[in-house]
Amino acid sequence: MVSFDNQEFDVIYGSDVLRKTPPEVIQMIYGIKAAQWAEVIKPIDKTVIIGPPDTREF
Repeated sequence: MVSFDNQEFDVIYGSDVLRKTPPEVIQMIYGIKAAQWAEVIKPIDKTVIIGPPDTREF
């Protein structure tokens, strides 16, 4: 969850950060080859909740 200047909370999913950050930026920041990174994240084509499964019973 994040809060912006308007005091409202919003959710930014890790999968969205991974797939929407340009591979060239990932290369500059982490030293990973842009083409290789693009190939690795190619299967992520929509928002995915990254984390443990919800095991609550209702």
